Amino acid sequence: MYKLDKILIGLDQSDMDIDLVKAAAYICNVSHTRKIYFINVIRDFSLPDELLKEFPDLLQKGIEDRKWQWSKWHPIISSAEETWRSTTW
Repeated sequence: MYKLDKILIGLDQSDMDIDLVKAAAYICNVSHTRKIYFINVIRDFSLPDELLKEFPDLLQKGIEDRKWQWSKWHPIISSAEETWRSTTW
């Protein structure tokens, strides 16, 4: 298989994220990948002005909620990282 030094995986907190992390771990193992990066993708930041006037902190609260949700993923990613690190090449 082609050697991949780095992989970038976009996660959007959908149901597919778990499969993407598992697939990334598999690809890392078979291609001897040195680094894997995860990026948290937010589809759209634009909000109507009327909504922002009525709820001025809506966007900030959404970002804070996304950070909290992301913290729930940390153990899963850490586990995948430990599995990857313990693999002997």
